[in-house]
Amino acid sequence: MEVSPYHLEQHKKLVSFAKDNNIVKGRYWTEASKTFDVELNKDGYLNKGSRNYLPEILKKEDSTVINEDLVHLKSLLSDSILDSLEKVNVEKNFFEINGRRFLYTKTFLHQLYYFLKIRSEVESFSPDTILEIGGGSGLMAAILKSELGSKIFIVDLPEMFTSSYAFLAYVFPDSKILLSQEIADSSNFDDFDFIFLTPDQVNLIKDESINFSLNVASFQEMDFSEVQKYFGFINRCLSKKGYFFCANRINKETRFSKYPWDSLVGFSNIFLEKGSLRSVFQPDDSFFERLVCKSEDRTMYLDKIKNDMSYLSKKERQYWLLKDLGLLRLKELLLVLVSKLK
Repeated sequence: MEVSPYHLEQHKKLVSFAKDNNIVKGRYWTEASKTFDVELNKDGYLNKGSRNYLPEILKKEDSTVINEDLVHLKSLLSDSILDSLEKVNVEKNFFEINGRRFLYTKTFLHQLYYFLKIRSEVESFSPDTILEIGGGSGLMAAILKSELGSKIFIVDLPEMFTSSYAFLAYVFPDSKILLSQEIADSSNFDDFDFIFLTPDQVNLIKDESINFSLNVASFQEMDFSEVQKYFGFINRCLSKKGYFFCANRINKETRFSKYPWDSLVGFSNIFLEKGSLRSVFQPDDSFFERLVCKSEDRTMYLDKIKNDMSYLSKKERQYWLLKDLGLLRLKELLLVLVSKLK
């Protein structure tokens, strides 16, 4: 099925809005937002920017080689967990969502791993309304929509919406997507499958109306003040017995252990651990994964993470110690110099 003319026109509006918006960004995204440029056409999408989060559309099966990254994923999950997938199809050399086939990317495998891990930890995981903060390519939203059929709010920068809209419009050509610039105070969110919100529109989401919220590899790129605002937002909008999942690098712009965990009132910890899949792909890319649940007991508070280094391997601790001290770049330069002298 071709991408509908309606979605093509909406994407053009979104690209125009992304170029002209004046949304205040943190230090990292002030520069990073300039690297995205995605074109949507009737046959799919085309990345034209220097950065690309989108998987390549499979035109034909020109390879029968089993994807090695998929092998790593399967080594971490039981066959029963993988078999629980109903709509997302995982083949040896491509994956399929809603009949659309793509070549594997590490991003997809990360997102699929997180989804399956959460569903294996939470009994009867079937949230009606989901909030994703920092939707990126839209891959996680596509997995959640396909498997759970939930309504999904995505909070992100307009520049990123050009990617996620292109992907979601291609995968779900009949979906109804509400653009951030078309939202009015009287907008009826019930009429849409996906609702795009900019960071300054999160106040439009009602108190305790979200059953599941998540942030993957996004808080790490925000200033602490931005992370703090989102934690306050999660506190307000997440329903009782709702879940919040967070997976981010140990440190980038803001350190994972320094997130304001103790500001989440009435939350209990489901799990906190160092990510397994990313460590397989890139040993130094140390990620933490945390799932928490909002209870009715307002006296409960999450503990602060006092010693994040204790979760890491010896090699990872050495890497992050050098990085935290600002010596990693010096080490790299010395290695280059030594190699030239040989």
